[in-house]
Amino acid sequence: MNAPTIEMTTALARFLDDPGRETIEQFLANSKEFILVQAKRWRNAGLPFVDRCREIMSELFLILMEDVIAGKAVKPVSLLAYLALRLRRLTRPKSGKAVPFGLDTDLPETGRCSFTPFRVELVMEIVGSVRHALVCESHPETRSVEFLFLHVRPELNWASRLLSKAASLSPDTRLETDKKRHQAFNRALRSRFEGIRCGDWRDIASWSAGERSHLAWSIIELSTTETARLDQSALEALEKWREDPEQASAEPETVAVMLPRYLKVLSEIHHAPAFAVGEPASKYGSMAPDEDVLEMLFRMASPSPSNLKHVSSLVPIASKPGEPSTADDENSAFSLALAEVLDWSGSLWSQSQIRKAGQTPRRSSSRSYPTELT
Repeated sequence: MNAPTIEMTTALARFLDDPGRETIEQFLANSKEFILVQAKRWRNAGLPFVDRCREIMSELFLILMEDVIAGKAVKPVSLLAYLALRLRRLTRPKSGKAVPFGLDTDLPETGRCSFTPFRVELVMEIVGSVRHALVCESHPETRSVEFLFLHVRPELNWASRLLSKAASLSPDTRLETDKKRHQAFNRALRSRFEGIRCGDWRDIASWSAGERSHLAWSIIELSTTETARLDQSALEALEKWREDPEQASAEPETVAVMLPRYLKVLSEIHHAPAFAVGEPASKYGSMAPDEDVLEMLFRMASPSPSNLKHVSSLVPIASKPGEPSTADDENSAFSLALAEVLDWSGSLWSQSQIRKAGQTPRRSSSRSYPTELT
């Protein structure tokens, strides 16, 4: 992966110190080489080159904007490393690897420039709801299985088997209990979603593929603030397990040791209450099967993956539409994308600041909308 330049790092520092249209433009313009390389490496995108440039720029801006709105203090170098990792998820998924929640990052994902301040805020509230549901869950066993489900591999059976192996328990016995834990967690999460103040989470079904992809990866990935509190060994272990969950299966004791470290960081950031150790087995009782709210949420992010995967497989890597043949073509595509992203990002930033100051009338709805972005 091409390394960020000094100019890119300096421009990012300026944006973080004084976010606005001018510093946004400086950062994106100074990121030209970085963006062009990511666009050229986008596997099976099925997108014209200019569209790839636009989606990459848009994703960069959305991540930065959410960090600034949330008041996250992250060093430019660390933030650039995080941005590069997020783009790698989007543009170069591991061949043959399962993608979390059925998301297919080889699909033509366009539409990030459709984001509005309301939708950005809804993304932040949904992600915050998931984090709080995890860290405020009172039972440590549930926190462990749900962390693996959310951030490593979204398969309950796999997570349960791994944890039972680490604890030398019967996998079948543990799985039945974990199914009840997962149902209870989903009910609590649904309740949090119903309490979201800035809109209805079900509305994301009508969002563009690019918007839904951004939301999905915002939930799956740890944020810049969260990763900044983890040491390199913890980050590398999580990355290794996500790339190949079977490596986690091969070292269950290590996973069991590392999980409390990840959860401790999330708890400190999201202010989880202190819980006593202990979990009565009868807590969950008998529950009727409920639809998994997380799987339902991410199905919205990938409405028809099987059909779209078939279409995407028909586009060979060597014949992507709109592939630039010369440096002039690359420069032209970059300039066109930059102009579009600047119009959108400058407007989005201005509207968000007005909304944050409480100067915009609330939308007509039975819900109430906060004057502060959270």
